[in-house]
Amino acid sequence: MKEDPEVMLKKKKKNETTSPIPSGLRRGAVNWIPPYPEGEDEASLKRHKEFIQNEWSRRHPDMNRISRRMQLTFPDRRRLMNNKADIKDVRAEYPALFDYQQVMMKNLSINKKFLLGIFIINLSI
Repeated sequence: MKEDPEVMLKKKKKNETTSPIPSGLRRGAVNWIPPYPEGEDEASLKRHKEFIQNEWSRRHPDMNRISRRMQLTFPDRRRLMNNKADIKDVRAEYPALFDYQQVMMKNLSINKKFLLGIFIINLSI
C-alpha cells in the first residue's frame, strides 16, 4: 500500500534536524519592545508616568492630556508586559490604563473597531 504523496512531503526525514524554539518565546507572544518616540528617553518616560499618576489622582483628571501621555509611554508599558509584571504593579504605575475610556481607545487603536458597538449588536441577535 502506497502512502499519500502529500504526507510523504510533509513527513520529517530521519536525518533532518529542526531548530529548537527559544524557551522564552511562547506561541502567539511577541517579546518586542518598540523604540522610544522621537525626542523621548527613559527619563522623559518617567516624567510622563509621574504626570499620569498625579493627574489621575485629581478629582477631575484631564483625560486628553492623560491619553497623550499614555501614547508616549507605550514602550514602557510593553516592557512591563514582557517582564511579566504583576497587575498590581501595572495598576500602580499606570492607573489610567484600567479606565473604561482608555480600554476602549486602546481597543479601537489596535482592532480599528468600536468594541462596545459590536457587543451591543451581538446582544440583540
